Formats: sequence, structure tokens, C-alpha cells
Amino acid sequence: MEQKQQVLQWLEDHKTDLQRLLSDMIRIPSYSGEEFEVQQFVRSYAEEAGFEVISRAFDEKQKRPCVLITYRGNGDGKTLLLDAHSDTVKVQPYEKWDRDPFSGEFDGTWIHGRGSGDDKWGIAAAMMAMNALKACDVQLSGDVSLLSSVGEEAGKEDRARHGAGAMVASMEKKPDFCIICEGSNMEICPETPCSITLKIKIRGKANHFCLRHVCVFPQPHTVWGRGSKGGVDALQKAMLVIDALYRLERDLSLNHDRGGLKGAGGTDTLNRMGVGAFTICPVGIEGGTNNSIIGEVNVTYRVQCPSCYTSEEVLNIIRETVEGVAMSDLWLRDNLPEIEVSVQNRGFSSDASHPAIGIMQDACADVLGKRGAVSCWIAGCDGDVINPYTPCAVFGPQPPNTHAANERITLSEVLDCAKVFALSAMEFCK
Repeated sequence: MEQKQQVLQWLEDHKTDLQRLLSDMIRIPSYSGEEFEVQQFVRSYAEEAGFEVISRAFDEKQKRPCVLITYRGNGDGKTLLLDAHSDTVKVQPYEKWDRDPFSGEFDGTWIHGRGSGDDKWGIAAAMMAMNALKACDVQLSGDVSLLSSVGEEAGKEDRARHGAGAMVASMEKKPDFCIICEGSNMEICPETPCSITLKIKIRGKANHFCLRHVCVFPQPHTVWGRGSKGGVDALQKAMLVIDALYRLERDLSLNHDRGGLKGAGGTDTLNRMGVGAFTICPVGIEGGTNNSIIGEVNVTYRVQCPSCYTSEEVLNIIRETVEGVAMSDLWLRDNLPEIEVSVQNRGFSSDASHPAIGIMQDACADVLGKRGAVSCWIAGCDGDVINPYTPCAVFGPQPPNTHAANERITLSEVLDCAKVFALSAMEFCK
């Protein structure tokens, strides 16, 4: 039997072991900042399987170790890193869950529980891929490693200081390529968007709600407090800004012409994650006191844009749009909305023509029946802090309910990913 088929058959024969490994990890709660126990489990599992293991913690209390597991090649060939994070978001509210969120229950199709789809499946799939290489005695020139990281869910700073970024920075020999194990609908994503978090403050003028009529309807000039003298509905003014940004979001996406992967629909097929170069998403709105005309509204936005744009470019367009709205309104002209930027994260962009991308596409063809589409991922990840050291691409399934109640993933998808990882390693590190 050809060795490639031998590896695929081994994984097929050991899918129950894959399910058990993932279920065992799900049963260990590991919120961001509380990863110690699950990382000890991963370390012990890899050591018992006979792999070389390095554990390093970069936090002051030494309680958040990153675990690097390596299958050594026998030469100086190219090295491949598989990265997956061990931390998860919270499960609250518990009452929304149909099952115990830490049950790791397998119903014959789905594996249930917090972390199943984000991102413990990646640790399990990568670990089993390496088990298959070892069990089938695959001889490689370069090393294949799995990095089980911490702090991904806590944001880019934690990833850089305590998680994947710190671990890769500490490696004497940097990997030649890294596959980020995250949900991507089985698409290969060598690019992620830039992201911005901002808050827009729109001021009105508060007054007793019983006086709304004098500031809304035309009144004789003798009426006290008529018009903006009596009150100005900040929510009504905010709606002018919100509507303008909805239109800007669509206009930017329609007129995006700098190339790049986001919005391009992938190189082989229309990507399944959906196209759209820019998103300006309102994620929070605050204002009002329950008994007054609303005097102030704060709208929080999460903005994403292709990596071929700078954050400042996009922010300037947003500022100009908001100012344009203000100039068309007598109240806002004299009470300009304020924009406060709290977060700016640069996405990563690796060369889509990198040899590893083609190898992953071919592996998808062998496992899934068609070459993998190349597209842009839709969020931030460990790749943001690994990419400064090595090219990256995101790859994985698209499980439902990540970051929500009833998170789950199918065993068949995790198995397919393990197969793609194994075949990609065999070709890239041969």
C-alpha cells in the first residue's frame, strides 16, 4: 500500500481515538487565563505517545504554558508548524445549553461542548495527524510540530505576550510555514482582515419626556422650550449617523479595487464564508435614563477591512462620513459627534502563491474530492502574532455555535482535517 494511503487508512481506523482525545480535552475547562490543567493533559498525552515536548510559560505565575510537540525529521528539510489554541470563551449563560457544556458527549455524529469547535478540535486533529505519521513510520527531512497555545481568545496582546507569538519568538529555528487550525469552512486562508474598534458619541439635549411634543412638532414662537431649546433626541440624531455608515459599508465593499483575497471570492471557487471586503458592524448601543428625552447615545462599532488598506485610511473615511452627516443637520453641525478609537489590530497577509498553499490544495483534493479554495479568513487569530516570523494560512471546518451555547463539531470534519494536515506535512517536509 502506498504510504499516503496507509496514513489515511490509519487515521480512518483510529477515528474513535480522535473522538476520545477531543472529548477528554472538552471535559477540562480552560477559559483564557486558566489553561494550566488542559495544557498539562496535552503535554502528558504527547509524552506518552513518544514525541519530543517542550513546555514554556511566559506569564509571571508560570501557570499558562504553551506546549510544543515535535515529530522530528531526519534532515534539514522544511519545517511545518500546526497551531491550535487551548483556551476557550466562557459558557454563560448555562441555561442556554441543552447539555453540560463540559460533557464532551459524542452522539454518533456530533461532539458537544465548549471548545469543541474553537479550538480544541485543532489540537486533537493535529495530534492525531502526527500520531499517524509516527505509527506509519513516515520518514521526513523536516520537522512537523504542533503548538498548543494559550490566550488566543483574550486578544492580540495576550497572544503576543503569553501565547503563540511568545512561543514562536522563543524558537531558535523558526518554522518555514504554519497552518493555523481554526474554522474556515475547509478553505485555505493566507490572509486575515485588519480590525478596528471604535465608539461614536452623539449628543442631544435631555429633558423630561413629557416635553417631547414641543421639540418634535412645530410650535408657535410663544411656546416655551420649542425646538432644540427644549430638548434634542440623541437617538434620532444617532440614526442619521448609523444609516450613513450602513451605506458607507456597502459602498466601500462595492468599490474595493485593490485586489487581495477578501471579497475576491477565492481563487478556485466562490468561497463558502461569503464575500465582502469591508464590514462596519454596530455591536453595541447605549443611552437613555427611562424617563427623559435621550440626551446622549454611544454606538460601538467593530470594523474590518482588507489588509491592503491601513487602519488610518479607513478611519479617515469614517470620520469624513460622520462629519458630512453633521454638516447636513443644524444641531449636529454645532454639536459634532465624537469618535473614540480603542483598538486597532493589523491582520496578516501571506503570499497566496506560497508552495505550502498549493500543497494544502492538493491535500484537500485527496481528502475532500476537490482542491481547496483560497480566500480570506473573517477574524483575528494566532496567525496575527505568528506571521511576523513565518508565513501562515488558516484552515479548518466551520462548526456551528462557536462562542455560543450548544457548541459542537462533527467527528467527520475533524477527521478530514487530520487527514489534510498529515498529507500536507508529508509533502511539505519530505
